[in-house]
Amino acid sequence: MKKRKKGNAFSVVGICSTAAASKFFVACGNILKFLISIIFHFFKALFLLVRKIITFPAREFKNGIIFASELQDNLDKSDKDKKFSYMGTVIKNVGKYFFGEKGIFTRFSHIIIPVLSVIFLVGIVKFGTDIDYAVTIECNSTKIGCVDNEKVYREGLQIAKDRISYGDDSHNLKVTPSYSVSIISNKSEKLTAQELADGIISASGNEVEQAAGIYINDEFAGAVIDEKNISNALAEKLSDYKTLGTDAENIQYKDNITYVDGLYLKSSVLSDEEMKTRLFSSKKQKKLYVAEDGDTLSLIAAKFDMEENEIEKLNPGMNMYDRINSGTCVYVEETESFLPVQYTRTIDQTTYIDYTTSQISTPTLAVGETAILVKGSRGEQNSKIKVTYVDGVEVYRQVESSVISKQPVNEQIGIGTFTAQPSDVNLVLTGTGQFMWPVNGGYLSDGFMQGRVHKGIDIAANEGTEIYASDQGTVVASGWNSGGYGYMVMIDHGNGYYTLYGHCSSLTVHTGDTVLKGSLIARVGSTGDSTGNHLHFEVRYGGVCYNPLNFLNNN
Repeated sequence: MKKRKKGNAFSVVGICSTAAASKFFVACGNILKFLISIIFHFFKALFLLVRKIITFPAREFKNGIIFASELQDNLDKSDKDKKFSYMGTVIKNVGKYFFGEKGIFTRFSHIIIPVLSVIFLVGIVKFGTDIDYAVTIECNSTKIGCVDNEKVYREGLQIAKDRISYGDDSHNLKVTPSYSVSIISNKSEKLTAQELADGIISASGNEVEQAAGIYINDEFAGAVIDEKNISNALAEKLSDYKTLGTDAENIQYKDNITYVDGLYLKSSVLSDEEMKTRLFSSKKQKKLYVAEDGDTLSLIAAKFDMEENEIEKLNPGMNMYDRINSGTCVYVEETESFLPVQYTRTIDQTTYIDYTTSQISTPTLAVGETAILVKGSRGEQNSKIKVTYVDGVEVYRQVESSVISKQPVNEQIGIGTFTAQPSDVNLVLTGTGQFMWPVNGGYLSDGFMQGRVHKGIDIAANEGTEIYASDQGTVVASGWNSGGYGYMVMIDHGNGYYTLYGHCSSLTVHTGDTVLKGSLIARVGSTGDSTGNHLHFEVRYGGVCYNPLNFLNNN
């Protein structure tokens, strides 16, 4: 077997693309050449035609003069002495002048015949355009008339069906309209959809009457002889709604009411009182209501103006006074008018604007301390609300305008970043840093043990200087200690470690309080067995006192 030589796929694609592109451009060139040739020959022919039209009268005039000269030469050559021969020549020349090959009639026919042809063509075109086609409608073998198109026919048929929708004998209405296309000479012969409906109803063979049909949202509600009384009654009902108060606006019927004059079945023509009864009637509709928090059947019945026994029948198995879970569907009945009345009211409403809360680091508070730096307060917004009611029930709200009368004040909570440090800058603390320096300043006045039983360290400071919790925890002792500590605080840090703060002048926490690292717990004093203002600070673990300096670090 011969091995097929492998080629580069990209080179193959490139060669094919180049070949295809070259053929494409050659084809485009040929098409362009063809179009240019057509355009050239068209304008060439147009130029020759215009030139011929322009030069034709002058050429014919010139030919006429030459022809007349030729005839004159013939007369001059004839023998005038021979009277009959000469008269024959004159008659012959006159005939040639008018009817000969180069005569007047022949030359003018070259102009008149094309002109007459154009006039004839224009007449044919005009006649064709004046022809109007229409759809001829027949009903029960009776020609009703013509309509513009099938769409008008279907609209008219639907209008006819709508007009008899309330007729008692509508089931006996036998209407079998048919249509065909025909030519008419007068466009005014075409019927509108309403006129076609009149014709269909008239051809139905039923008793019909000229009346005004009343349509609610384009649905036939019945007909009356004169719509004026009905229109006045509807207007009076709207005027009654003005007693709601001067704030009621845009009082109107929710649905669109129209009157259409035409032929209607007698069975669908009502008296004025019957039509008023129908238009002003109402009926109860069963609907679903979604319960809200705190709803009971009794409360829901009150919302929809229902009797308790009525709502119980609609919702068997539900207790009248038991709380209903939010979101539960409950059946209710709403009274729905045949012609609901819609109106609007504009109300003023004040709503509150919530404030935001932010946390801000501040060195004015010790680490672990928080405080409200700026108290937050809600803002107020005054709005004009357009409320839409249908039969007295609110259905829609729209905000017309809003003005913020009071801007909200955002609350700021300070987060303490202050860490107490000794006032002695030469004091270097290199402990683990588990606990913080507990005094706002001060200096080390007495160390741990120091050759005697001294269970902690003493930090000298002015009376009233702040004492902070060296770590978070729970206060397990706060008060007077008769064992020599004076006023003291002890904190359980929850990890086996306890810290003690003695000889305080005053205490700011109580037993059971939870404190954060850096929280103010007391102030420096000299209570108990003390010879000067200082804090006695101890660190205990498992009941054993350890050197506090091993846990303090100020780097």
